[in-house]
Amino acid sequence: MNETSGLHPGLRKHTARGRAIVCLMGIFALVCAFLVRGRVEGDLIPVLSMLPTSRVETVDVFGGSMTDGWLDPTRDSFVHRAFQWRSITTPTRYRYMNYAIPGYTALRFSQRYPGRFQRILFHQHPQVVVIAWGLENDMNSRHRDTVRVFGRAVKQEIAQSLRAHAVVLLVTPPVTKELDTVDHRRVYTYIHELFRVGASFHNPNVIDMNVYQQMQSYMKAHHQTYKQYYGNAWHPNRAGHILAGRILARDLQQHFGNGPIQWKPRHSSNQGPTTNL
Repeated sequence: MNETSGLHPGLRKHTARGRAIVCLMGIFALVCAFLVRGRVEGDLIPVLSMLPTSRVETVDVFGGSMTDGWLDPTRDSFVHRAFQWRSITTPTRYRYMNYAIPGYTALRFSQRYPGRFQRILFHQHPQVVVIAWGLENDMNSRHRDTVRVFGRAVKQEIAQSLRAHAVVLLVTPPVTKELDTVDHRRVYTYIHELFRVGASFHNPNVIDMNVYQQMQSYMKAHHQTYKQYYGNAWHPNRAGHILAGRILARDLQQHFGNGPIQWKPRHSSNQGPTTNL
């Protein structure tokens, strides 16, 4: 016989409810402790499984080595961290699908794997597509592209994502040594092209998230340089991924609040851009 079996049914019901509330309060306190300590990595996975969930969304993520988490000891990228934070702080849980390939650009991805981007969207049915190319490969690698070629390749990814009724997040990279010094001016040219192409769709489901500029502003306000976040010339360290992830998580919060990231229907059936590249 359990300890509540002798109680009136109404009292047993209130007792069970009280235990559930205490349990949830304990979980909440544990989550807060992790957040205060800045631990949003694997430590929270058991905790997340205990939290109430009202919705699960699939996020398909495309990019290069920065988006894949290079130079973070656990390969936990800034994009992944942002969605971990969002899974912790909202009722929505995010099924994070990482399709980032180190060394790749949007153009190389489409050339090396023809049709793969579209097939991924068809099979995964994502609610969100994150396009987060690090731009270093576009500017400096042996697979480098001109600004216009980069724009055309990203335009194709955006168009395919919109046809799949996914919200498209255009995410710029964290600050690195190379981007902050040698390529400081050029990176803004590529960022401008990225956002110009996104704006040409005139679609509320294409959203700019300029992590790079916000991270620069943060560093300036705190009298910092890239050195505090240096992994190597092309990649941030763990601290850089954490800071960029928090910036991106804040952007997501400002755009979507605590609700899910949902597709906004358009009155017009035209989902193509109205400007030519």
